[in-house]
Amino acid sequence: MAASLVGTAWRAVDVDGQVPVEGSEPTIEFTEDRIFGTGGCNRYFAGYKLADEALSLTPVGMTMMACDGPIGDLEMVFVRVLNAAETAAVNAEGHLVIAGAGGSAVFVPETASV
Repeated sequence: MAASLVGTAWRAVDVDGQVPVEGSEPTIEFTEDRIFGTGGCNRYFAGYKLADEALSLTPVGMTMMACDGPIGDLEMVFVRVLNAAETAAVNAEGHLVIAGAGGSAVFVPETASV
């Protein structure tokens, strides 16, 4: 499973039950041992390990631009989801689902349209 995410890029369509603002969707990209992307406003990064569907992340680091309104609010939820993530799996519909005690986020491949 881990190898299948390396080199992939995803765009969030649902963050803990909330639909992101179009054009400011959180994203996630996977390298061999790091993730990075945008929370909708700020850039973030973290180390990760994925064994089967069990996901563990180092604490998420990010830029500190002020983001007011719905984009900033959703970004806070997105970071909470990432920091508490326990699993990552691509479901039957081809969506990446990251979930844990902090909630869940559903992503489509970056090239897909919603």
